[in-house]
Amino acid sequence: MDPLVLIPGSLCTNELWEHQAKHLSAGREVYIPSIAEHDSVTKTAEHILNSVPGTFSLAGLSLGGIIAMEIMKLQPERVDRLALLDTNPNPPTLEQIKGWNSQQQGIQDRQFDRIVEEQFIPAVLYEKEKNEPAQEITRKMAAEIGEDGFFQQLEANKGRPGFLEDLLDIQCPVLVMAGRQDALCNNQIHQLMAAHITGAKLVFIEECGHLSPLEQPQAVTAAMACWLQEECTIGGRYVYQ
Repeated sequence: MDPLVLIPGSLCTNELWEHQAKHLSAGREVYIPSIAEHDSVTKTAEHILNSVPGTFSLAGLSLGGIIAMEIMKLQPERVDRLALLDTNPNPPTLEQIKGWNSQQQGIQDRQFDRIVEEQFIPAVLYEKEKNEPAQEITRKMAAEIGEDGFFQQLEANKGRPGFLEDLLDIQCPVLVMAGRQDALCNNQIHQLMAAHITGAKLVFIEECGHLSPLEQPQAVTAAMACWLQEECTIGGRYVYQ
């Protein structure tokens, strides 16, 4: 069985994928690369391609999904199936770049903890006050990535290309999935992605924000287990409660 590569998003570590790695690892190796070492999407994608042998199944969330799309541009023949979670195929807007520049300035001004607490956690978790365990894991992951890693990730996001036209060329089975209440990458973005990929399956997870593998782990794992099967029966816009 081909390995499974799970790419986390900004300020996230392997803990984002803990439930999926545990329950989808039977008979296969699972790789969860760090994406905090490089200041460009391309450099990170090349690092992952050089670190994982042969062909593999590929999933990425948020910035990890953007890196996954870059991998599909660079070496699509290496990927036997693709899952794009809570991500965005569009290039950054001027407003986004302005916000990331502000966050980078905040990092330089030693405001990293405030950014995590006041900006990142409220943006990525749905009804965060009702999910203290997810809050704690999110804080822990952010602390592990740290100021320098987040600065690199912001730089990579600022320089990312758009991928919509590239999605038209994807030939492998694809799962597009997102939290229904994702405040950073909305439902319309995922509908657009799925429409650009031949045969893509679109799944929305209810009562779930941007960090879907962490917020609704059982539902995400169930959808990904089907995606990993040779004959996946997910069809249309399924919703997992």
